[in-house]
Amino acid sequence: MAKNKRLGYLDLLRFIAISGVIAAHTSLASHRESILGLQDFTLGRFGVQLFFLVSGTTVWISLKSCQKNFSKSWLAFFTKRMFRIVPLFFFFSLCIYAFRGFIDPGRYFSPLAGLFPDSINIVPGGWSIWNEIYFYFSLPVYVIMRRNRAHVAFLGALLATVTYCIAISHTGSSALVQTQQSDFDYLNVFSQFIFFQIGIEIAARNKTNLIYFFCAFTGASLTFKVFFFRDFLLTPDFGSGYINAGIALILTGAYLMVAKAYDDLCRWNKSVIAYLERIGRSTYTMYVIHFGVISFIPLLNGQLVDQIPLELEVAFVLICTYYLSILIQPITESVWVSVGNKFLQRVP
Repeated sequence: MAKNKRLGYLDLLRFIAISGVIAAHTSLASHRESILGLQDFTLGRFGVQLFFLVSGTTVWISLKSCQKNFSKSWLAFFTKRMFRIVPLFFFFSLCIYAFRGFIDPGRYFSPLAGLFPDSINIVPGGWSIWNEIYFYFSLPVYVIMRRNRAHVAFLGALLATVTYCIAISHTGSSALVQTQQSDFDYLNVFSQFIFFQIGIEIAARNKTNLIYFFCAFTGASLTFKVFFFRDFLLTPDFGSGYINAGIALILTGAYLMVAKAYDDLCRWNKSVIAYLERIGRSTYTMYVIHFGVISFIPLLNGQLVDQIPLELEVAFVLICTYYLSILIQPITESVWVSVGNKFLQRVP
């Protein structure tokens, strides 16, 4: 029962996260006016960070399951995770690469593409998937380091230091590089790792590791910002580590609230919650295809269509993305999960 509850509220959190991301991207691409006076739905962009929190939790659960059922647990773990995410991302990257004329393949397919400002987001939304992949491969190191509180604190300070070294190295670059760097300061895996780490320690129920990492990462980030980029203290430019720490704190509160309220929500309307969880299990497919659904909107003509408010446009994109994802998930995700499961049968 506890297992079902845990997985249930995680799927519900995924639904909330992806809905926020889709709403944010739709509003940023729209020219329509809001009937509620909203400028946009930009708060929804933090759905990616909420997803990282959830991912940290699910990765820890998956690892523990592999350790229980396989002697070569890491091989089983990476088999499960890679077949879950890589095939769809590769296919999406290939489509974008072909659409743009087969130019500069390294920026699309290199395993290091997510570590550089000019390639981390060359595939729309690709930065978050690259970070997810890097999270997976960093897990063995973190599993070792988390056994010692001092090592956890050191890792937090080290990641903060790396983010500011990157920022310092690009100071004085061209305007294009500065723009790319401004995005990279926020998007890179080093500054985003805190969300993944918190998700792991929530699942492991280790508040001490969570606090040590949070304090070290936040303290080091703020110190570097004060010394090197004081004029940008209240912006994410030139180092966003401590801002990400604040966002992580807020999202952790939201995460725990949903987890605590899950049973009450199920008692309120179990069928609705079950349906939202079903949508939440199609997260990767939704993330990939919602860009296409948003691009489809300008192709619709007609006075009635042109006059719809922003809220209806967002609702339209959300509904279309939900249903399309459920429809095509068997060929975008499920089939690859099945292939991965066949490989798992050969893992001792």
